Amino acid sequence: MVCQVSAFSWPSSSAAIAAQPQASVRTSGRLINLKGEGVANIPVYLWEEKGPLSLAAKTGADGKFDFEHPICGALTLEVLPPVKTSYASAVVDEVPGDQNHKLLVEMHLGHLISGRVAHDGKGVKGVVVRIRPIELDKHGSQIDYTSLEKAVRIHGGGTTTTARDGAFTLVITPGLKQLTVINNKYPKFEKKVQHSLTVRENLNVGVLHL
Repeated sequence: MVCQVSAFSWPSSSAAIAAQPQASVRTSGRLINLKGEGVANIPVYLWEEKGPLSLAAKTGADGKFDFEHPICGALTLEVLPPVKTSYASAVVDEVPGDQNHKLLVEMHLGHLISGRVAHDGKGVKGVVVRIRPIELDKHGSQIDYTSLEKAVRIHGGGTTTTARDGAFTLVITPGLKQLTVINNKYPKFEKKVQHSLTVRENLNVGVLHL
């Protein structure tokens, strides 16, 4: 079962920032469940899309998180709940990095996607596994991820890295997805491997070969 989900964001004190420039701003927010209750102890990551900023935190007892950071370019916020919670990951792109900003994210329940990345039969550690939602147009061609509705993009995918044995897990909402293995660690292996999958239930995708 999937919870009804919505995500909202709103600027905070942007007029004050414009009138009185400052060296740092805050990106904050709250994760809530279907009842509107805060969801605690969920890892939240914030990084600059084209820059060095990279921060991590966990939500408090009331589901709130708060990052103070230098003024910067566009940011990505990622919510990566532990598998045992059954909450799906969420990705919020294009968060303003030059003004105070608050976000409210209502959490989805999802399905467990697992698998293993290997090369010549041996597990590959530390490569990125990214899952994103996709849709097909009337001709059967994939629609660009960035053109999808915001709610679909926020709750439709997630990112993780492989463990020592190459294993990975992500909790993802139902739908048509594109799984991409991104290798920036091993020069002699394939740089990228992609697979399409339809998520309807817990799914093991098997071994993905670099």
